[in-house]
Amino acid sequence: MPRVWYNSNTSSPEDAVRNEVEIDAAVAYLFANSEEHDYAVLFPPRGNAERGQDLVESVGCLACHITEDQDRLAAGTRRTFGQPLQNIGNKTSYEWLFDWVRDPR
Repeated sequence: MPRVWYNSNTSSPEDAVRNEVEIDAAVAYLFANSEEHDYAVLFPPRGNAERGQDLVESVGCLACHITEDQDRLAAGTRRTFGQPLQNIGNKTSYEWLFDWVRDPR
């Protein structure tokens, strides 16, 4: 995903104010134009983090995604086809992530 805000040419204190306003506007637009998501499982069971790591490393997730200890540029275009998995738990809900792993399309 291209980086739009806080680039080297838009990182002054004045730019930071504009960046935050634009980010807030983009988020508001996306939420206003989003549809409700019907979860396949309303209350998914909690998993085991170590088992999850084993799965991510064994079923092919890392063919398209990078994790927190990897550099996006060094990984190359094939490894960055999917979104980075860094902090994904902070960016979405457990229910949404459960559905996404179940059916990533």
